[in-house]
Amino acid sequence: MSEDGFRWGSQVVDVDAKDLPGLKAKFMVEHVPQAGAVLEVGCGQGKMLRTLEAHRPDLELHGCDVRPVEAENPGFAFRMLEDESGTLPYEDARFDVVLLMDVLEHVPNPEKTLDEVRRILKPSGMLVAFVPAEGEALSAYRVYRALLGADLYAETKTHIQAFSREKLRSLVASRFRVEEHRFAYHLLGHVMDATLFAAMKLKPLASVYWKENHYYQEETSPSLVSKVFNGALTAANRLAWAESTLFANVPYTAAGVLFAARKEAN
Repeated sequence: MSEDGFRWGSQVVDVDAKDLPGLKAKFMVEHVPQAGAVLEVGCGQGKMLRTLEAHRPDLELHGCDVRPVEAENPGFAFRMLEDESGTLPYEDARFDVVLLMDVLEHVPNPEKTLDEVRRILKPSGMLVAFVPAEGEALSAYRVYRALLGADLYAETKTHIQAFSREKLRSLVASRFRVEEHRFAYHLLGHVMDATLFAAMKLKPLASVYWKENHYYQEETSPSLVSKVFNGALTAANRLAWAESTLFANVPYTAAGVLFAARKEAN
């Protein structure tokens, strides 16, 4: 997400693509049932919900966000969040599945958000999530923050939380029973990501990233800059996908965690 409020678009993600968006979307689809009520918290323009609709057409889909959906008929029921406190405008035990895909790092009170997710899940309901883990002591993120400022990634991608893998595990395990987790953004992927978003302190690069990124925009310009940029982005994503797939069960150097966790009875 950029400083002017850019969010992921609405195009369906190819779950078989050899890139990081495909990796996340495939995990999501694999852990959502064929039928039931699903809510995505922080749905943006509906990219992940539309992906679910394509693969699980019998689901009842809902999304909420702090900014409105631009489409008049987005294909899912939408509610605005009045603030970023974490309070969700839904009744207790409403949903079979709640999605938090690249969201928890953006919220000011992740504990409250997870408590709210647990509240609105039905008994035995499932939380499916991807969360960056950019707070490890030994990481490229830590190096760039030391060089360019502690708020570096809050500035360049609005990540106001930097979880360690252990901190994230503790937050989730105290509220849910984790049934499956996979690690992503290992050494190569996390160094590339940390370097790219550190370099986005340069405004011209940031502008190209948000306006020409073919993972976010359905259409990009035919300019040489756009073609070169997206070619490099595709190559980097394929390398990071291969690394994340090969080392999915290895936590070391990983800067992202995919997990499916179930609500248990009190």
